[in-house]
This record gives sequence, C-alpha cells and structure tokens, in this order.
Amino acid sequence: METLRRGTPAGWKFNPLELDKLFNNPGQLLSETRDRVGDPFTVWSPGQSITLTGTPAGARAIFSANPKTFSAFGNGVLSPFLGDASLIVLSGDRHKEERRLLMPPLHGDRMRIYGAIIQDAARTHLSRITNGAAFSALTLAQDVTLDIIIRAVFGVDDAHQVAEVRDAITAKLEASTPWLMFFPALRRPMLGIGPWDHFLKADANARRLLHRTIEAKRTSTTRGADILSLLLDARYEDGSPMPDDDIVDELITLLFAGHETTAITLAWAMYWLHAKPELLERLNAELAAAGASASTDEIAKLPFLSALVDETLRIHPIVPLVPRILEQDFELGGWLLPNGSAIGVSVMLLHQNPVIYPNPTEFSPERFLGKTFSPFEYAPFGGGARRCIGAAFALYEAKLVLAEWLRTGTYSLLDTARPLLERRNITLAPRGGVPLRRVTTSK
Repeated sequence: METLRRGTPAGWKFNPLELDKLFNNPGQLLSETRDRVGDPFTVWSPGQSITLTGTPAGARAIFSANPKTFSAFGNGVLSPFLGDASLIVLSGDRHKEERRLLMPPLHGDRMRIYGAIIQDAARTHLSRITNGAAFSALTLAQDVTLDIIIRAVFGVDDAHQVAEVRDAITAKLEASTPWLMFFPALRRPMLGIGPWDHFLKADANARRLLHRTIEAKRTSTTRGADILSLLLDARYEDGSPMPDDDIVDELITLLFAGHETTAITLAWAMYWLHAKPELLERLNAELAAAGASASTDEIAKLPFLSALVDETLRIHPIVPLVPRILEQDFELGGWLLPNGSAIGVSVMLLHQNPVIYPNPTEFSPERFLGKTFSPFEYAPFGGGARRCIGAAFALYEAKLVLAEWLRTGTYSLLDTARPLLERRNITLAPRGGVPLRRVTTSK
C-alpha cells in the first residue's frame, strides 16, 4: 500500500517576472509546472497557495467528495464584488438551500421561455452592423448577452429602463478590475477618485437600480417569466422569502457568471469557424437543413452546432480552475492535504489530456460527435455540488446566438492569427476581441 505523504507537493512559487504569465497565460504556467514536478502540484501566489490536479482521477476525487468536505474558495476576492449572499461564496447548508431556490429558473422548460428573448436580442444587435463594417466579436457578444440578462434575468423591458440598467451594470463591470480583485491592498479610498472609490460608486448605483426593479416587480399586479419574478416567489423550507439584499447579490452573481463568460465563448467560436472555413461550411449546411422555422429547442439540439460549442469550451473553458477550501484533511494523488488548504481541478490541464483528447491542441468538434465524456474528463462548468448552476442556460444561449449570427450574415476575420489571452476579471478573453468584418447582411 502506498504511504501517503503529508503536506503539500512541490510546484510553482510566485515570481514577479512571471506575473504576466500567471494572469494572462495560466495554461502554459500550469502545464510547465505539472511537467516539471508531476500531478498534483502546488502554485504559491499572492493571497493563498493552491494544490491542483489535472487528471480524471484527481477530478473524480474532488467532484465526488462529500460537499461538506469543502467550503468556498476566494471569498475575500469575490464577496466585495458579488456580495456576501452570492451563491459562489456560500458554503454548507446555506449554499445547498440557495442552490435549491436558484435551480428551477435556469433549467428545463424555462429555457423555451428565454429562447425568444435570446433570439430577439441577437437579431437586434446584429441588425445594427452594416455591410463592410468592422467590429469586435467579443464586444458584440457582450452587448447581446448583457441585454439577455437584463431582460431574461432582471425582467426589465422598458427601453429607457433597459438603457439605464445597462449603463449602470456596464460601469460596475468595468470598475471590477483584476487588480482590485486579486490584490486586496488596492481596495483603499483615494480622495474619492481612485479605482476603489470608482468601483464603490458604480456598485452602489447598480444595486440601487436593482432594488428599485425588485420593488417594481413586487408591487406589480402580474409577475413576469423572468428569473427575478421567480426568485420573488421562491420560499425557503421554513416558508420565508429571500431578503431583497440577497436577491440583489444573486442577480449580480448571475450577471458576472453569465455575461462575459458566454460572450467569450461566442467570440472564440466565431474565431474558429472563420479560421477553419470547412467548419463554417458544415455548420451553415446544418442550419440550412434545419430551416428558418426550426424551434429554439430544435436549434439547440443540432449535433454539429452542439459539438462546436462543446469543443470551444474544451479549449477555452469558462472556469479555468475549480478551487475549494478543505474543511478536513483530504487525500489527493498520494498526498494527505491538511485541513484549511486550498485545492482544485485545473480544467485547462484536464481538457488538454492527450489520452482523453488525441491531438488536444487541435480544434476538432468531431471529437464530440457520437461520444460522451465523463464529468471527470470534461468539466467546462466545474463539477460536483458547486458546478455552475447556469450551465444549461449558458449552453442554450450560446447555441441560439451563434445560430442567429450565422443565419443573418457572412463575415471575415480581420486577423487570422490565433489571439493571445488577456485577463478580464476572473475570466480570460481573446486579446483584441476577435476583429471581424461583415461581408453581407443576409444569406
């Protein structure tokens, strides 16, 4: 029997000269570290060290463990930006209960209700791009996904209110910089003009508007089909409603988790489709065969469209790392890690495993046709009891928006080189946003 080693394994220690690699190219850093010391390995960085694994066995150990084994990671990083009641920073029984309330609006038959909103938002923004116009795929996708959240999640429909909420949310997102998130020492007031002052003002304004939206919903004679309306009617097991402050925290969490993340997936998908024209031709043929009258459910189930989105998420996972804090000693890959340690799954490494994915750096949607990967091999939304609650919504949204994008025009890449990565906040985006030119406005 193998003797367990106690403590934490070797790994990468913080080096200021490699700060850009840590922030903007973590996949290379993690791969180099794993190749040097093996799996699992530890990354010592500002804030807290974390022991990582990128193997299916390691992912199984973490994702299959009793949820009480862990608590949320990064509360100090995320709670100032999402709120103390955010599902992402909660642990234990409260996390379980909040998840129970949030699950129904984001799954099942609810998707059909949101489908029309998703398609309408995509068409509206795509119609504003004229033939010959150059634009950023990421910026366009962000505009679309933000409108979808304002309408499907917040339940705001009035044009003036939509614009007001969009401006407030955009200001909050822009003020939530990586430096403020990852370096708490920078969260200091500076005569009302510093970055932290700017964030606090933007955050307060966004929360004020969301509280006003909640009050309008509560006093309305009818409820909408939006997620906010459902949360107002949701009840804990003791019959009590969610407090308004908690609802605001969850709305902001859904915004952070579902806005830029889906937009980044769409931007990467458009890059790969136009970098590999044979993929674009195949997807266009599938969409044409489905016909203009295809329902949103039928579009979302198209095999090659689904495979293309899956492959985009394999190479560019929404959650590069899935971290946890141990609430008890835990065995991982021959190590007995102590209570209080941070551990996690490197989804980037998991998705680049050549045993699971031959030629892993090659973008090949075909690998998802007729084959299903286990949740310990493919985990773009994390796994276990803390798997992203909006995964079904995100996949549905990405497929419908991408279908509308391709059905309503043709495009060309302005730069065929694969974009480098850049840190946005907790996400990694294609640097330059994938610049495109619209060739035609209809096909």
